[in-house]
Amino acid sequence: MLTPESRSQIANTPNHNLVPTQREIFLPPASGPLRSTFSVTTSNSSIAPLEASPGGQSEKQQFHEDATRLGGEVEAFRQEREELRAAKTALSEEILELRRANLLLLETVKEGSAIATGLTEDLRCVRREKDEEKERTVMLSQENVDLRQNALDHKRVRREVENKLEAANNEIGVLKGRLDEMAREAAREREALDKAWRMKLDDAEVLARIAIKEARHSGTTGVAEELAAIAFGGEVKAWVRGE
Repeated sequence: MLTPESRSQIANTPNHNLVPTQREIFLPPASGPLRSTFSVTTSNSSIAPLEASPGGQSEKQQFHEDATRLGGEVEAFRQEREELRAAKTALSEEILELRRANLLLLETVKEGSAIATGLTEDLRCVRREKDEEKERTVMLSQENVDLRQNALDHKRVRREVENKLEAANNEIGVLKGRLDEMAREAAREREALDKAWRMKLDDAEVLARIAIKEARHSGTTGVAEELAAIAFGGEVKAWVRGE
């Protein structure tokens, strides 16, 4: 960062004899559709080296440290974005698993409906047999009792199936609510990371402009190349040399 004395010195440096030229640098981010553009005014006039000003070496060292720190922070945000993408992939897989479970539940419901239809038919058979048993002798009474017991068993099975289906539906509702909450949380985190990423890119652009301006004034283009390589991975190195 520039000290107030350095800012005052730069602002008071006479530059009415300079011939500025405008150049644009396009810095594509590591990933995503963002495109950063900024212009820097250069001059062919000679200016006193930065080392001649008070605190020049310390400011160069501070520029180097700030660029190194900013490069680390940018890399950390890239890693966080990759982790968010991995979390999104895992969430998609969980949603697919839930869909498969839903399909399985639908198959279970179909099977339950078939069982219910069969039970209804069995009950009709029992009723027909019961009407016939009225005309039969006492020897057939025990068979009638057995059929009634079978009907009760079928009803009990049907109730158990219905209870299981209801419990499965409740569990699916709970899981869906959790997945919806996770999706909303992931969206909020992604929005926050994107906002922080844009802020860091803006900070990097400001730092790069200051560093390159100082390097141009001091004539130390090697420092500008080093700072550009640290802050942007060497992508603007050719521009700093004036190629």
